[in-house]
Amino acid sequence: MKKHLLIIGIISLFLVSAITPIAFGSNIRKSNEESMVKSINFDSYHISEITSNTPHITLDDITDSDIIESNQIDIPKETPKSLVGPMDSDWPMYQHDAANTGYSQASFPNSFNQIWNKSYEEDLNITMISMFTSPVTSNGKLYIAGDFPDSEQEKWSSIILALNQSNGSLIWKKVIPINDNAGFGFQSFHSPAVYEGKIFTVFGCFFTFMSKSKIVALDENTGDILWEKSFFGTSWYSSVTVADDKVFVGGHFTFFPISWLYVFDADNGDLLWRKTLIGYLESTPVVYENKVFVAAGPISGLVLFNNALPLFSGKSRVYAFDIDDGQEIWMKQVKGHLVQCSPVAVNGKLFVPSNMFILRRWWICRISALDIETGEEIWYHDMNQEKGASWPSSISTPSVAYGKVFVTDSDGWLRVWSQESGDLIWKKEIYSDGCCVAFASPVIIDGKVIVGANANSSIWYNELFMFNESSGEYIWNIKLDGDFDGPFIVSNEMLFANDGWNGIFAFG
Repeated sequence: MKKHLLIIGIISLFLVSAITPIAFGSNIRKSNEESMVKSINFDSYHISEITSNTPHITLDDITDSDIIESNQIDIPKETPKSLVGPMDSDWPMYQHDAANTGYSQASFPNSFNQIWNKSYEEDLNITMISMFTSPVTSNGKLYIAGDFPDSEQEKWSSIILALNQSNGSLIWKKVIPINDNAGFGFQSFHSPAVYEGKIFTVFGCFFTFMSKSKIVALDENTGDILWEKSFFGTSWYSSVTVADDKVFVGGHFTFFPISWLYVFDADNGDLLWRKTLIGYLESTPVVYENKVFVAAGPISGLVLFNNALPLFSGKSRVYAFDIDDGQEIWMKQVKGHLVQCSPVAVNGKLFVPSNMFILRRWWICRISALDIETGEEIWYHDMNQEKGASWPSSISTPSVAYGKVFVTDSDGWLRVWSQESGDLIWKKEIYSDGCCVAFASPVIIDGKVIVGANANSSIWYNELFMFNESSGEYIWNIKLDGDFDGPFIVSNEMLFANDGWNGIFAFG
C-alpha cells in the first residue's frame, strides 16, 4: 500500500508539473565573446513542490526493496588516488582521469596513419556496438564496453572487449545480459574505467519507474566478473568514475527530474553512500581534492533524443559532496536546461557545460567556471548554436590543460579560453558548412589539441584535425571512412576510435 500511494503521488506531481505554464521574463546575460546572443528571454517551468527553496528530496518511501540501502561510513580523509594526469601513456577512464581533464602528459607524434582496424561482425563476431562509447587503455590493452542485439538471448545484451593495443587481436570478450526490468530498449553511451587491476563499467536501463541499471567489476587480465550490483534508476549517458578506491555512478527517473549519485567500494561493490538530487544526472561524476562534483539539468537528453517535448526548463544544479561520507558541501544553480556533457575540475575551478533550449529551435550553450570551494560563479561564456540545433548535446565536455579550456560544438567551432580569466584566446571554425562534433571532446596531448568532426554535406565523411594548443595553428588532418561520432582516445603514441556500426580503428 505504501508503494502504491507513493507511485500515485509521483504521477500526480508529474501531471501537475507538466501543465504548469512557461514564465518568460529574465534576460540571458550577453557573453563577452558572443555579441550575437541578444536579449533572448525565458525563465522556467515551475516544478510543483520542487523549487530552489527545497534543494533536498530524500524520497525515503522508495528506499525499501527497490533502492539499495544507504550505508554511511566514516573514513579518515586523505588525498584520493584520482589518477589525475599520470605520467604514463594510458587512458584509463572517460576523459582520461577522475577530474575529466581530457589531457595526457605523454608524448605524441605530429601525424599518423591507420595501423589496424577490427570489424565487429567479421573479426569479433558481434553485430554492432554503441558508437558513442569511448575506449580506454591500460597495460597494453584496449577495452571497449557497449551493447549489441544478442540473437542467443533474443534481446539486447552488454559486452566488454579486451584487445591488444598494438595489433587489435582479441584477448577476451565478456557478454553480460542486462537486467530483466531494464525497460523497452537499451543503448549505451558509457565508457569503462580501469583501476588497480579491475575494469568497471555500467550497463544502464532505459525506461520504467522501477528499472535498475547494473555496475560490473571484472578482472583486467581475464575478464572474470569480480562483483556486480544493481542500482535504481536510468543510467544512459553517465560513465563510471573511479578514485580513492571508490566507484561513482549516477542514475535517474526516465521522465522525471529526480536522480541519485551512488558510491560503491571498488574492492567488493558494497554501497558506501548515496545522495538524492533534483534534476537529470546524465553527466559523469568528477572527483577532485577530496570532493565529488555532479551536475543535473531539469531537461533530459534522453527525452530530447527521442524527439519528445521537454516538460521542464530552468536552471541546472551543480552539487559538491565530501568524497568520504557524502556530506553536501554546496549546491549552486547555473543557467542551462540540459547537462549531458560532464564538468571538469582543474586548478581550483569547476568548468560546467550546459545547454539552454529555446522553443525547439535555438540552442545557447554555456560554459560556467565555478569556484571549487564555494561554488560561486567566476566567469561564463554563452555560444549561440544554429547549425547543430537538432542535437541533444551541442557542446562537448570541456578538456582542460596548459591553463586553457577547450570546447567543441555542433556548429563546427573549436574555442579556447583562459582558465583563469575566461578571456577568449583563439577559436577555429573546423567546417564552414556545419558539422557535429559535440559528442567527441578535444584530446589534449604534447602541446597539441586533436578534434574530430563530421561533415554535414550531401555525403557524410569524418576527419580528425590537429592544432597547436597555444596558437591554434593547423598541424595535420586525416579523412576517415567510419562514423566517428563518439569519443576517441590517445595512448602509447596511438589514436583509437570506435565506429559503432563497423569496428575499432587504430592510428599511429
